[in-house]
This record gives sequence, C-alpha cells and structure tokens, in this order.
Amino acid sequence: MNKGLKVLLIIFVVSTILIGFIFKPDEKPKVVVVLKELDTQYWQFVRAGVERGFRDFNIDGEVIAPRFGSAKLQNALLKKVLKEKPDVLVVSPFLSSNIPMLEQFDKKKFRYCY
Repeated sequence: MNKGLKVLLIIFVVSTILIGFIFKPDEKPKVVVVLKELDTQYWQFVRAGVERGFRDFNIDGEVIAPRFGSAKLQNALLKKVLKEKPDVLVVSPFLSSNIPMLEQFDKKKFRYCY
C-alpha cells in the first residue's frame, strides 16, 4: 500500500475515533473530506475507503474534489464547505497556497485536519 494512502487512512481513522468521543451516539456528525482530485485511480481508492468508513461508522459524510486537480477550484470548494459548517473537515491540500484558506476554518473554530 502506498505510504500516502496509509497516512490518509490513519488520519481518517483517528478523525473517526475523535468524532465518536465528541458526539452522542444518536447524533450523526457531518464530515466533509476534500481531496486533491478524483481523476486518478489512487484518489478513487482513497474516496472508496473514506465512503466505506462513513457507512461502517454511520457518519453523514461527503467526499469532494476539484476536477483535474486545480488549486483554485479546491479553494472554491473549501469556501463552499466553510458556509456549510460541517462538524469535521479533512483536507488533502493541493498546494501549500491552500493553507491560508484553511486558516479561515481555524478562525471560526472548525475542527479540521490536513
């Protein structure tokens, strides 16, 4: 298994465990996962694993990504997600230039990991 895939899966599992401690069993947390892209087989495998985790752990989740791996489009997706106010955000930033966008989530006290 690719090292990057292992890291993403570990992040997702840790996030899922944290969600379990934060939310009551009756509540379904809203989790949004923003990936770099979905046009390659690697990221399609990541999406499939994340969606399987959503089903297995009864999480209301969504996986989104910009088409053709565009940093600008990923920033636009992050702005949209900021307005939706999910309980947890997991991001695989396209470029380090996307990090300032993530700082807006920090200012609004969102939980996120990248």
